[in-house]
Amino acid sequence: MEFLKNQDMLMDIIDKTDIISKMKVGFWVIEYPEEGQPRMYGDPMMHLIMGNDKEMSPEEMHQFWFERIDSTYVQMIEEAINNLKKNYTTEARYPWYHPKKGWTFVRCGAFRDESYKAGVRIKGFHKDVTEQMELEIREDDKHKVVDLKKLKMYSPYFIEMCDELFEIDAVDLTIRTIFYRKDKYSEITEETDIFSVISRFVHPDDIQKVEAVFSERGLTQIVEENQIVKIEFRTKTRFDTYTWVEGKALYVKTGNLKKILFITYDIESKKQMSLLAKEKNAILDAFINLYKAILEVDLLTEKVQVLKTMGVQTQLYQDNTLQLADQLPKMLEQLDIESERQELLEFFEIKHLKEMAALKKEQSLDLRFEKENKQFEWIQIKILYLPGREDKIYVVFGNSDKEHVLNSIAEKFVYKNSDWFYYLDLKNDYFIRYSGNADEHTLPPEEGWDYRNAMIEYSKECVVSEDQDWVIACMEPEYMINRLDKEDGEYQISFGVSDDMGGYRRKEIVCRYYDEENKIVLVQRNDITEDYDYKKSQEEKLALVEREAQEDALTGTYNRTGGQRLIEEYLRQNQHTQNAF
Repeated sequence: MEFLKNQDMLMDIIDKTDIISKMKVGFWVIEYPEEGQPRMYGDPMMHLIMGNDKEMSPEEMHQFWFERIDSTYVQMIEEAINNLKKNYTTEARYPWYHPKKGWTFVRCGAFRDESYKAGVRIKGFHKDVTEQMELEIREDDKHKVVDLKKLKMYSPYFIEMCDELFEIDAVDLTIRTIFYRKDKYSEITEETDIFSVISRFVHPDDIQKVEAVFSERGLTQIVEENQIVKIEFRTKTRFDTYTWVEGKALYVKTGNLKKILFITYDIESKKQMSLLAKEKNAILDAFINLYKAILEVDLLTEKVQVLKTMGVQTQLYQDNTLQLADQLPKMLEQLDIESERQELLEFFEIKHLKEMAALKKEQSLDLRFEKENKQFEWIQIKILYLPGREDKIYVVFGNSDKEHVLNSIAEKFVYKNSDWFYYLDLKNDYFIRYSGNADEHTLPPEEGWDYRNAMIEYSKECVVSEDQDWVIACMEPEYMINRLDKEDGEYQISFGVSDDMGGYRRKEIVCRYYDEENKIVLVQRNDITEDYDYKKSQEEKLALVEREAQEDALTGTYNRTGGQRLIEEYLRQNQHTQNAF
């Protein structure tokens, strides 16, 4: 056999056009200009797959493609497009309505073209996988189809081959099996309500979060807001063991039917491999230049090897014979804020790094490194690990995105300076805690839909008796709205609480509007005990000085100043009843 000498010879043999046409793959380009409507361009195969047989402008072609995506998958496609705009490679599968064939199944993959500067341009492929999916359904002997008619009717709503498909009535929540993996699960033969099925088949530790999907709030998301709700949980197999699945709930309207579909996918292998894959991918990312600097730290010898360094903000010594402690001064000189210098030193303590490596614990640090002209840049420092290795770690330096910086600022300057911080939706009586010491008993619940009763319970348990009624009144939703409206969107109250040791602490609650129109309020509690004690001490000292100024030191009776003040007060109070005679 004659071996191929070079790549050109191979290209001569392969007819790319023939391969693409037989695989039914079309190629496209979408442009999102800085101004104007999105534009889409496709090759001849793309037009053929889409059933487009007439002249269209690029703007019309984009509209033709986008408006035929199944409505329940539009959000997923928009998220994929946003990821592409952030320079992530993305692939998606979704139902698409063909003008002649009806519902088809499409697989797309794409990437961002960075050479385009007048907006965002993405390039990708479009493949019709309908026949492949129908073949999988016909040939799959692992599934038992209970209702073939409904399986075909609902087929546009599930792309990947799944483990189970259930139909749930949106009103009475009765559940029916459409098909399931007979080699893994037992059939749910009787029509019963979803909560009974959850209690029988879902792992006890996961029951609450699965029930939340079908709670009043969960159903609002699915039915009224038309959201696809996903959840990971463990379900019972026919062998009385548990396996990890991903459940997906979505609302469908087919003719007069209005149902919730619940689809499960096997993610057991994904769960087992997720940690390993995460570590592997993170290290691979480091070597394809996602980070400004990369250090390999040997935790046994404490030697540091600089694998990469660039930019003013992450200049490191290039000498790979240095110890970790020798590299720290170079980093410290680029930090202006003393507290952040201390954070860096604590982060790089060899004992701390060894503990992190043993636990394989995710940890990152966001610091402000100096730039030119006395400006600064937020840099995130993160630890990456090798699976099965506790002797080496990788420390990477990268830019923090805007959202992460805001979270870091909130963590440094809001959460750490307050006892707790709550997001409160007064219209819907909903609250969620964003920070707070979980070990502290004076902490309200983390999340809930009954704010008023939660606040009353918290006040009765934690607030000192003389302040309880006052605090409850001031934290009533109606009172909060009225007072916020009167006081330009912010007010505060102070009160006493009993701490974990039974002592007295003084607290201040600050309430401020986050969204006045929708009555969303941020509630923050601060400890003001030190200021309160100081003011109280000053008041007591002032009272003592006034008393000493009016009393004789030896006898304790009023002196001349005290007597004069007493006479003046008496005359002022009785000026209408006294006369000279």
